Amino acid sequence: MNTWLLLAHNKEIEGFRDLGEKANNVRCFETGIGLFQAQFTLNMLLTQYAPPERVILAGTAGSFFRDDIFKLKHSHYFSLPHSCNEELPDFLEKEWQTIPAIENTFEKNRDNDLVTLFSTFGISVSAENFRFKKGIFWENMEALSLSYTCYKNKIPFSALICCTNQIGPDARVQWKVNFQKAGVILNDGLKKLFDL
Repeated sequence: MNTWLLLAHNKEIEGFRDLGEKANNVRCFETGIGLFQAQFTLNMLLTQYAPPERVILAGTAGSFFRDDIFKLKHSHYFSLPHSCNEELPDFLEKEWQTIPAIENTFEKNRDNDLVTLFSTFGISVSAENFRFKKGIFWENMEALSLSYTCYKNKIPFSALICCTNQIGPDARVQWKVNFQKAGVILNDGLKKLFDL
């Protein structure tokens, strides 16, 4: 299956480019960091190449719960952040589900390895800013824009995400300490996904 494997920055997964060389029909691309850069890069790729059969984002995320650190989950559910003291127009699409590019492979026949991802412009330093419906929500800076582009273009999309930090005042410090170990976990997950 013709797959695009996306990563915000190659420092997140050591040997990221090697995965594309070892796996069949996988092309690896760096999107750049953040909502706008990621969406711009994906749109440019879609104008330069024939659309892939699926897109997978590999990345890191923050969670509201410290116990989630170093857990590996995947998502095809995405949501705008429901920020406190902010009202969005009723006609605005606030949540969507992409055609899954990854089946529930990590824990067969169970949904507890699925998470809904929301995006912000940076690492959030306060969980007080958000309100969510019941469910598991993680924060990733690129997933929302990438998923929306694929959703609108009907390209199967999933994100494979490892949690690096708890959303809170020391979130960036936790990310810096944990992102390399998270990269190893992501690398192992991708190898399993691509049967390497």
